[in-house]
Amino acid sequence: MYKKCTECQEEKNIYNFNRSKNVCKVCRAKLKKTIKRLSKIYPRPHTIICEICDEEAKNSKIVLDHCHISGYFRGYICNNCNVAIGMLKDNVNILKKAINYLAPVRKMHPNKFPQQLFLPFFEK
Repeated sequence: MYKKCTECQEEKNIYNFNRSKNVCKVCRAKLKKTIKRLSKIYPRPHTIICEICDEEAKNSKIVLDHCHISGYFRGYICNNCNVAIGMLKDNVNILKKAINYLAPVRKMHPNKFPQQLFLPFFEK
């Protein structure tokens, strides 16, 4: 039985994956090594305001965010935002589509959303 790794995009035998993980063992080891290296260069703060949602995140909810292609350190953000951008495959075009999908509802019901939530529409 085979499974596709979400990191390297290769089809591999399921024995190359840890249980219920979508990243193969080789890629997971590389990710852990990258995170360890970046953590030494950019120490983890005790408390931060997430750059995406503006919520205060305490220790266990702070995660190191980095580009999976370049290894570039982007910052520390809350786990919820990290999972969200990961689910959108760290893809700006998919994120723009999601914003365009959500925006019309906000325009139809402006009293139900705070003014700062309004974002300009992105070009499709």
